[in-house]
Parts: sequence; structure tokens; C-alpha cells
Amino acid sequence: MVLSKPLAKIKWTGGKKLAEELRKYRELYPAATTRAIFKEGYAVSRAAKLITPVDESLLLNTQYTTEVKKSDGVGVFEIVYPMAYAVFVHEAPASTKFQRPGAQSKFLEDPLKAAAEGMLRRMADYIRGQIKGGKA
Repeated sequence: MVLSKPLAKIKWTGGKKLAEELRKYRELYPAATTRAIFKEGYAVSRAAKLITPVDESLLLNTQYTTEVKKSDGVGVFEIVYPMAYAVFVHEAPASTKFQRPGAQSKFLEDPLKAAAEGMLRRMADYIRGQIKGGKA
């Protein structure tokens, strides 16, 4: 399932100064930046699992994550729902009633949008802590 269009609608908070700080960290501390990305990615993955619709549990149980380090040393985190019907369920109308209590459509997009609020700040704080602790 690829959600490239909805990702374009996410509003990242923190401002230009924080974004610039993270760009510098990315260059100077790629390992710490990668850990910060993965930490945020796993949090979104966990939140998505809590609201993923369940019928026979295939959609929920096949969700997986990948951690890929790019050539610049900084990682990319992906949350994957490989079932062919994942997009159909994800894009179902908000009024759709699912069997699992709390389940909803937009089960990946909504947790990502919620996490975007403050994500840059949490990442910068994490990297600063890694630098102070000598783990960057």
C-alpha cells in the first residue's frame, strides 16, 4: 500500500529553524538521525496497528516495517501493508463500520498525521540527547 498523496497533506510543525537544525544533524550525525526516524516510525506503526480493521486478521498481521539506510547514511522507515485490499480498506468511507472496536479507515494516515504534530521537535530532542550522551 502506497500513500504518497495523503503524505503531501501532512503539516509538519516546528518551523524553519527546527527543520534547518535537523538538516544539520542529518549531515553531522546520520546514525542518531536514523535512530530518531526509526523511533518515530515505530510509534506510528504501533498506533496504526491499534486501529487497523480486522476481519480475519490478515491485514493487521501482515503489516511490517522496513528500515533502509540510504547512501548518505540516513535511514528511511516504511510501514507496509502488503495485502492487495489494504488501500481499499484504508480509503473506505469514514462511516464504514468495522468488526473490531476502535478500527477505522485511514488507519495509517491518521496516526501519521497525529504524530507529525511535534515530530520534528521530538526528533531534534532525541538527537541532542544522543549527542550529549556521546551516542551520536
